[in-house]
Amino acid sequence: MFYYIKCGNEVTLEFGDMDETFYNSMGSMFGAIVEKISVQADPELTTTWLDRLEKEYQRVVDTGWGYGDELAGYLEDLRSSQT
Repeated sequence: MFYYIKCGNEVTLEFGDMDETFYNSMGSMFGAIVEKISVQADPELTTTWLDRLEKEYQRVVDTGWGYGDELAGYLEDLRSSQT
């Protein structure tokens, strides 16, 4: 799932802004990753993946179609699951 996100982000960084359907798919996958991590309720696992996901988010924070905003929301959900 994370590889899917990395590859999709690489495509948009290499070739420019994609369409809404592309970013909806990417956002859904990112959200699914966050959900799977949150369900585990493992602080160490969450910390490890939060770092990875935040680095990937930083690569595409200014991407179109609200993609960066959507990822930021998922990251905030993951951070709040740690408390």
